[in-house]
Amino acid sequence: MEERISVNNVSKGFGEGEARVDVLDGVDVRVGRHNFVSLLGPSGCGKSTLFNIISGLMEPTEGEALVDGSDDRLGTCGYMQQKDLLMPWKKIVDNVALGLMVKGTPRSEARRQADDILERFGLGGFGHRYASEISGGMRQRAALARTFLAGDDVLLLDEPFGALDSLTRLQMQSWLLDVWQESAASILFITHDVDEAIRLSDRVYVLSERPARVVLTLEIDLPRPRPYEMVMTREFAEYKAQAIRYLHPDEPALIDEEVIPDA
Repeated sequence: MEERISVNNVSKGFGEGEARVDVLDGVDVRVGRHNFVSLLGPSGCGKSTLFNIISGLMEPTEGEALVDGSDDRLGTCGYMQQKDLLMPWKKIVDNVALGLMVKGTPRSEARRQADDILERFGLGGFGHRYASEISGGMRQRAALARTFLAGDDVLLLDEPFGALDSLTRLQMQSWLLDVWQESAASILFITHDVDEAIRLSDRVYVLSERPARVVLTLEIDLPRPRPYEMVMTREFAEYKAQAIRYLHPDEPALIDEEVIPDA
């Protein structure tokens, strides 16, 4: 399979001597064409540092990160951080068009493309609003629209739904799956939510505490599309049990076989 993102034995440390902090320890990650891959791990383990390396904002201490086979990574990925980072003084259409304009697209053409993608993302008619005038879920859609529009088709999404309430979060998961399946995008996604990782992904990398290393790779063989009811199936629960055992290695009884539903 053609690899859009290749992370090979990447380690990262900050500082020197006794003040040194090791964040990543020999991490390997692969994202193929039109794959949806998630990183699942505890807070502070280095997931966002890995995104900064993949996006070219930071270099690894050891190992290499490649996008489409090249280590010239800066500007090759759409990168959405945890907050929507919409500029409150700009209208939504101008926020979404910003990435294109930074790349040199004329303002009128960038706004036209932004209008088109807002329609596709369910925000048609809201382009003239400001961020303060729309809901949290709509702001996340706008931020994702900006990322899709400016980021070609390799996207890094750093826990984009973490600040949303549970119902809105489930709705956004379903919406993102629909948008991704209709696109050519390859997505690497950070989450702390086990259900979210399994439901969205083709593959899930489970990371350890800092310094992060990959302790489990789950190949998710569940049919698509994936309605939320899938989380109640035995197959889903078995994947979840594996992930939780590695996320909580000191609590082996946290998942009991009796809680996994019968087929």
